[in-house]
Amino acid sequence: MKVEPIILAPLANESQPIEVQLIRRVKMQPIKLRLVPPPGIVGIECEPGEVGVDQDRAVLQLRVAPKSVLPPRLTLDIKAESSRD
Repeated sequence: MKVEPIILAPLANESQPIEVQLIRRVKMQPIKLRLVPPPGIVGIECEPGEVGVDQDRAVLQLRVAPKSVLPPRLTLDIKAESSRD
């Protein structure tokens, strides 16, 4: 999985896209993606996404709740789940 670094700068009630690219070595079912915020960080939301069988990328929409206080540098984990045919 490849995700380019981003500068997190969404305004309240706006979202910021995160493009995720996957490289498959074997045929797999659709791959489900979800964001896992770091422990102790609140106010970050991201709807789960999916990379279809014939696709190699997806775009997740990251939202930061109004009045959230985030550290200057933040690492977000994206989990990918699927099964093989």
